[in-house]
Amino acid sequence: MRVAFINTLINPFRIPLMREVAAMEGLDITVFHSSSSVYRFWEKGEAGFPYKVLPGYQLIIKDINGRGKLYFDPTLLLELFKGKYDVIVVFTWSQPGSVLAQIISKLTGIPVLLWDDTFRTGVNRSLLPVLGKFIRSYSGYLVGSTRCADYYASYGVDRSKMFLFPNVIDNARFSAKLDQSEKRALRIQLGLPESGKVVLYCGQLVHRKGVMELLEAWKAVCDKGQRDNSYLVFVGKGDLQNDMCEYIQRHDLMSSILLPGFCQYDELPQWYAVSDLFVLLSTYDAFPFVINEALSAGLPVIATETVGAVGDLVKDGVTGLVVPPKDVAAVADALVQLLHDDDKRHSMSERARQIMQIWNSDLALSGLRKAIEFVTQESNK
Repeated sequence: MRVAFINTLINPFRIPLMREVAAMEGLDITVFHSSSSVYRFWEKGEAGFPYKVLPGYQLIIKDINGRGKLYFDPTLLLELFKGKYDVIVVFTWSQPGSVLAQIISKLTGIPVLLWDDTFRTGVNRSLLPVLGKFIRSYSGYLVGSTRCADYYASYGVDRSKMFLFPNVIDNARFSAKLDQSEKRALRIQLGLPESGKVVLYCGQLVHRKGVMELLEAWKAVCDKGQRDNSYLVFVGKGDLQNDMCEYIQRHDLMSSILLPGFCQYDELPQWYAVSDLFVLLSTYDAFPFVINEALSAGLPVIATETVGAVGDLVKDGVTGLVVPPKDVAAVADALVQLLHDDDKRHSMSERARQIMQIWNSDLALSGLRKAIEFVTQESNK
């Protein structure tokens, strides 16, 4: 079974899963990338699966996150024609590659699976009828979450054509448990205090990720005298880094906040290992891999309800706490609650590890296998 995957960027988060897809019995895959640019600042490293980077050009657009790119790859049609693929899998309907895949499907009868993890769109509502017809035209759907399935159902997509293909990581990479002496030694190595609780944020330092709201909530916790020998760590870099440093200095928060900067993917597990809870306050995030990483490490997560992992992974009161976006007071209350209630934090930590034993590559590969079997059977009728 020859399967073509069309994805825009070389995304290091998805490399472990694609390696396992490539190793599936009976599958011969090729991954087509629309850009040789590495995703953000990551080092790509060895992919471990067959891929091609196609020549093309980019168009900057305004998207749901404020700024995005369309990737045009004229040679994709030729690649799909000459490859004699049995199934085409395309990531997101909103890229030109998705349209090209549908053209190939109409000309050759090759089934196309739409792969996505989004759960909302910024499309003009006047376009919804036309868009809905286009979205319903795929042979099947690989959905990244329950909320993603609900999103496609809102366009009239038949749920019997949907198959769960979640964003997963190498859970074992992040799941190591350290004893207290190991934790203290690693904290010293990372420039952290030996004792006290650590609240971790990992990601881009940009407005969409809610980093300024997290700073404001942390200030509120400190102002109330409820910090309780805890520390806030931002791992990452971005446009707001200077603004954040200015805010920290202006409000005299230097002793409780650390900004170690950007880290390569291989360096991230150590930051999770020395932390006690994780916070992500995005105004929108389809299904960020950092949630998988944090829960695999046994960290309770405070997340906004506009993060796609809420529901499947971040369960309010079970594996973390869910707060409204841009609600600084609610974030501050959630921080105080988890910093001061050791029993609740430890219980959430255990539940987090339990849920990640299920949300893994086996779950994703099973969904992919079922989807491929479904669309090939349907195309042969």
